[in-house]
Amino acid sequence: MMVMEVRVGLFAGIFDGGGKLLLRRRKREGSEAPCLYEGDWELPGGTMEEENIWRARNEKIIGEELAREVEEETGLLIQVPPIPTMHPVLYIDKEKRIVDFAFIIPVGVINQRPTKGENIYVSPKELKELAERPEGERLVSGWGKRMCKMALIAFTYSPNPQYREEAKRMLLEIQQHQ
Repeated sequence: MMVMEVRVGLFAGIFDGGGKLLLRRRKREGSEAPCLYEGDWELPGGTMEEENIWRARNEKIIGEELAREVEEETGLLIQVPPIPTMHPVLYIDKEKRIVDFAFIIPVGVINQRPTKGENIYVSPKELKELAERPEGERLVSGWGKRMCKMALIAFTYSPNPQYREEAKRMLLEIQQHQ
């Protein structure tokens, strides 16, 4: 029997008061290992520690993991409900036998500014422009890929109704072309 690797990523949908979405720049921090997609932009979050994946039957662990990742990367202290709203976006590699679940968890408006790393707030239009930039300065993997879909799903929770509608249209456009 072949072993399958399962990964779980948690990413936060954090907005400013105008409804723009927070993104952070990927950097290699304190590690000699190469950083995949270094310089690209992504939602705050990351991969759950393996031991916590096995404890995640208790949804509270998921919120704690996300809060830890967000604080580590941005310095923001967030509150995640004990049973968070989670939207999965999958990556499956049959050859390598990897199933990678990434979840976008809408957090809401945070009235503090990030204190760690390089961060920006973007509208859906700015997200698309960012996704179309060259590798090393774009949204991770580019337009229509997993990080893009997660960001657009997050925008459906934006306090800005125009951004919510734009994101829904963009998601439909991506789905029609896949």
